[in-house]
Amino acid sequence: EDLSVVAMKRLLGIVRMNPEVDPSIWSHRDENIYGLGGVRTPETFYDTMGIDVVNKTVEKHMCHWVDNGKENGMHRVFTPYLRDNGMGIDYDKISYKFKDPKPEENDDEETEEDDDEKSNDDGEGEADDDSYEEEEEEEEEEQQQQQDDNYDEEEERQDDNYDEDGGQDDDS
Repeated sequence: EDLSVVAMKRLLGIVRMNPEVDPSIWSHRDENIYGLGGVRTPETFYDTMGIDVVNKTVEKHMCHWVDNGKENGMHRVFTPYLRDNGMGIDYDKISYKFKDPKPEENDDEETEEDDDEKSNDDGEGEADDDSYEEEEEEEEEEQQQQQDDNYDEEEERQDDNYDEDGGQDDDS
């Protein structure tokens, strides 16, 4: 068998992304040294992040959830569950399952949302977010405004420095 195929089976086996493959067919050599550790199982991570290793699918629109910075965004949802030692999320304390907030926009097939699965431990569900585009536009406008403000402040500082260095003042 081609070495790249053997290596891929081993890799997928170690990260448990090929549950349909018998683990006895790939090498487990040094897995205890270079493996994934035992803090959480890969399956726990996959379930939380909406990754289905059996059907080889992932929930869509995850990037917005990860990057949105809002109350229902990943960082805000998971921060309360950081481990005391600062080494990641304590997955034993959360039951959150990411579900595509906009399944109607999937090109390949529609998936049903399950509001119960979208809730985190404290019973607060994710906000129904039909207005992602509006939020993204608002965020882009805010970022642009901040960049403009920063540019204006920097320009003012440079002008002030020029004046202090003996340059001509515009008002003279």
